[in-house]
Amino acid sequence: MKKFKKDSFLVLFNEGDEDAFMEVYDFYVSAIYRFVYYKARQDKSVAEDLTQKVFIKVWEYVRANKKPIENIQAFLYMVARNLIIDYWRDIGKEQVISSIEDSDGAIDEKFNHIDAVDAKLTTEKVIDKLNDIPERYKEVIVMRFIDELEIDEIAKILNKDKNGVYVLIHRALKSLRKRFANNQ
Repeated sequence: MKKFKKDSFLVLFNEGDEDAFMEVYDFYVSAIYRFVYYKARQDKSVAEDLTQKVFIKVWEYVRANKKPIENIQAFLYMVARNLIIDYWRDIGKEQVISSIEDSDGAIDEKFNHIDAVDAKLTTEKVIDKLNDIPERYKEVIVMRFIDELEIDEIAKILNKDKNGVYVLIHRALKSLRKRFANNQ
């Protein structure tokens, strides 16, 4: 991932080098798909279409020689977020994240069967509670703890300063903890 932040790689990428773009695609496609999948109410076909559109838009942006992209990951998430907003706007529904499971629902094979069942039950509890908190909280929790984005990257995606992101994460976690305390 640090490779994508090096000046030499960024120059190649921003010049429209296909190999550089394919490296970025291969590295980020799963994370972007997962992000979109959560936002698309676990609809695989919608998630696949939107993920494809994200990379098409980024490729078109790069090929048009617009302003150079300095942080590829943040730019990808920003494009994905905007496409999701457009998607929900077009169909007139509010967006809801309904799962924090992997897109294929698979549980890491290193767990034994008992651990897998326990992890699934815990995940279901978190999913249930996530659905009870405001959308802006769900979004920041997914970005920070599922997709493991840095605070700087989340700030760019949400167009907020770092302190605002810290406050949002704090409030999101507080809201989630409150939901767990009320039902356990």
